[in-house]
Amino acid sequence: MREGAVRVAAVVVFAYGTAVHAYDLLRGGLDAYAGYPGWLRGFYTALIVLDAACAVLIAMRRRAGLVLGSAVLVADALANGYAVYGLHQGPTIARVGQGVVSALAVAMVLASRWLWRSFR
Repeated sequence: MREGAVRVAAVVVFAYGTAVHAYDLLRGGLDAYAGYPGWLRGFYTALIVLDAACAVLIAMRRRAGLVLGSAVLVADALANGYAVYGLHQGPTIARVGQGVVSALAVAMVLASRWLWRSFR
């Protein structure tokens, strides 16, 4: 797979994440993540900015985007795992979503190693 295609895929993933969390906030307001602990509500809300920053930095071929993107997806996978399995929140489909985010986290870490030399 070409570097450009991997970079575009990462940008799309983070742009989608931005849109999902922004939609949650627009739909549910400040109670969008009611039922979750405050730190988790704050993290999910912060993903609007964090995901957008990752998308922009990766689009600009910045190494900071690779580091931030990997950290954000790993943290998101852990947070979703806690919400789904620790708090037993969400429908069964939430487990699928958590698995997808976990796979994306692993893919981002691996892609970051591969993309590092072509980024500045």
